[in-house]
Amino acid sequence: MIGKRPLAAWMGILAGIAFWLPYSSAQARAQAGKDPLKVLQAVLSQAEAVPVGSLKQLARQVEEVSDGREDQVASAILESKADGPKSRILRAIMLLDLSADTYASEVVDLLKPAAEKGAQDVRLRALALLGNPILARSSAAPEAAKILLEVLLSPAAPPKLKLAAARSAWAVGDSTTRRKVKKALLPFLQSADPKLRVAGALTLAEMGDISRVRSILLQIRDQPTLEGRLARAFLKQDEILRSVEAWKRRFFQFNKGQFLHPGAAGPSKDPLAVVREVMAKIKWGHVEGDKIKIQDLVTASAKGMCQACDPHTAFITGKEFQRFYFDLQRDYGGIGAFVNFDENDVFGITRPIYGGPAYKAGLRSGDKILKIDGWEVPRSPDKLEEIISRLKGKPGTKVKVSVYRAGWQAPKDVVITRAKVQVPSVQYQLLPGGVAYVELITFARNSALEVAKALQKMAAQGANSVVLDLRNNTGGYLQTAVEIADLFLPPGKLVVYSKGRITPIERHFTRRPALVPAKWPMVILVNDRTASASEILSGCLKNYGRALLVGKRTYGKGSVQQLFPLRTMPDDGYDDANHNFRHDEWEKVTKDYNHNGKFDYGPRLKLTIAYYYLPNDTCINRRYASDGRLIDRGGIQPDEVVDLAVIPGWKWEEIFDLMKKGTFRKYVREHLSGHKDLFLKLALGDRRDWKQYPDFEKFYESLHTHLSKDDLRLWIRVAVREAVADIRGKAFPGGRIIGDYQEDLQLQAAIKKILSQRKVDWHSIAAYRDTFLGKKTAKAK
Repeated sequence: MIGKRPLAAWMGILAGIAFWLPYSSAQARAQAGKDPLKVLQAVLSQAEAVPVGSLKQLARQVEEVSDGREDQVASAILESKADGPKSRILRAIMLLDLSADTYASEVVDLLKPAAEKGAQDVRLRALALLGNPILARSSAAPEAAKILLEVLLSPAAPPKLKLAAARSAWAVGDSTTRRKVKKALLPFLQSADPKLRVAGALTLAEMGDISRVRSILLQIRDQPTLEGRLARAFLKQDEILRSVEAWKRRFFQFNKGQFLHPGAAGPSKDPLAVVREVMAKIKWGHVEGDKIKIQDLVTASAKGMCQACDPHTAFITGKEFQRFYFDLQRDYGGIGAFVNFDENDVFGITRPIYGGPAYKAGLRSGDKILKIDGWEVPRSPDKLEEIISRLKGKPGTKVKVSVYRAGWQAPKDVVITRAKVQVPSVQYQLLPGGVAYVELITFARNSALEVAKALQKMAAQGANSVVLDLRNNTGGYLQTAVEIADLFLPPGKLVVYSKGRITPIERHFTRRPALVPAKWPMVILVNDRTASASEILSGCLKNYGRALLVGKRTYGKGSVQQLFPLRTMPDDGYDDANHNFRHDEWEKVTKDYNHNGKFDYGPRLKLTIAYYYLPNDTCINRRYASDGRLIDRGGIQPDEVVDLAVIPGWKWEEIFDLMKKGTFRKYVREHLSGHKDLFLKLALGDRRDWKQYPDFEKFYESLHTHLSKDDLRLWIRVAVREAVADIRGKAFPGGRIIGDYQEDLQLQAAIKKILSQRKVDWHSIAAYRDTFLGKKTAKAK
């Protein structure tokens, strides 16, 4: 999966540059004095050894001593034999700094090889320089645009490079180039990967195409992230531009009387006439009107109408509904695996669904899928939906996949028999001290039964308390939330009620005796992505004093939406062979309305029809002003606010690099066969003791890393837990650090709360004493 680098990571890089530069500058000047040609020679000798982000600082050293000798230095730069990718970039930067557009063509020639191949960070810098405003104003702009378009349109280019090429091509390109750029970015908006959709939307917004991506910007504008801040800035910029344009139109009309009253017959009595007129004028006069589809304008109009109502009322396209529907159903016909692209854009198994066809056929976490029935899988994340569709199919049918596993000499063909796969919505683990830890991923149809089974199993193993993890759970079926509340509350308790304008008040009560004894202490983990059904459940149990909440304030979605199919745009017809009242990949299409040869869902209207109220009559829904400003964030405040540990940016950078190289998985792979029992034990807990890991000292020294030994231990253990999950055929709750009591500060706080209620000193439990405090501190006590 490709994500945008966190702001903290950039801060880590900048800190690293700041540390390196004083030494580098002093060294260059001590060696070369004030002679610009000697300074030039010194910095070029360093180019390939420094981070690509430091090249600009090297260029400044030459610029500072070149006053009056710019032409001589520029000639030396052009004649230099330093031809490595970073050296070429450094030479290009210096030419732009010293002589503006005099050597624009030479700059493009220098950057071309660095932009076309090599390390990703180097290519990104070269692509950014090709979009320099100096080149945009020069005669070299067409050649720069050509190079950038080749990267943008290359099927093999990673998404991050495509986005960088798009921004630069937009900067230097003519109108034809800009049309191609926008067209190439559209698939990002349809990607199944939300990070790619957001990245594509922000890039188009940067180009001024706010209307096309407004819905995505509105979805993320309240997120406390860099992407959220950018979305708010773009929307605000668009609001200002719209105001200016409106003023200009009014001014023009005032000064041109003939345009003030264009409709001699007066306004139309048909309120939809304005929509039809706008669409007609777009098709007639827009610069790309001949390419714009009427259906796209209709969809945009419908989405705009819904956005005028509230943030959760939405016009959902057929493709959007298909993804939404699967998230709630959680079953399908296929191989049974979580799949995605890795850091190197290679498609593979993130984790098999244990007990599913892929796992039974021998596929494991980290395996790469290179071919599907002879079809070569592209290294292109925007093809994810097509790849997944080839893996899915009618239960009982076979699919042959070419699989490569690290350590194998060559890929192997594996034949998998597809089956009906149920994607679990619950992961669980019995923690030391009898704490039953349950992670609920979503409120699917069968989630209450999954939670009940997990609790029963752990109760039989000695559980006496429960932590329910609802972090990042954005909701699902209301009835499932009521059924789960039923597991913890006596019968007859009001869980939630809803009240709307045209709908009667609807109350939901518990109906059966609680499955979990009332004497079991309970804590629910929440954060700012805990929403909807998750807030109903956590708020209800908090209201009754049945559970304490730990973490961060919840999202604040307390409204009821109902999906309405549209008679004007129905689903395609199909033969429901298995009578499950929904289309499966293998079922025959009987009515193909758009003649595309496959089944398509029609759009839905997701309409807010009521608000939810907790048993204490509180509505947790966010409230917005008429102009879209957030005036009450709503949500539920936890009993104890706890942040997750913050990893410094420079550490993330080193950790990510090691992950990209497969360093941690390689260590586990090389030691697993000889230390299987040890790894099974360490996966459950290692008490933060790196000495328990075989050959750790040798491994640590071989990396030449600035990370501490404990940092390495943590990420080795993440890889160990991944391998152990495959061995035992059962996933650990959470993901990586989240859900691991040794590293997850919010989970630690929940455990402390529970043990405190049971009047148990958590220091008395060795697994917690050593890991919550750190081993050295624990011994000192």
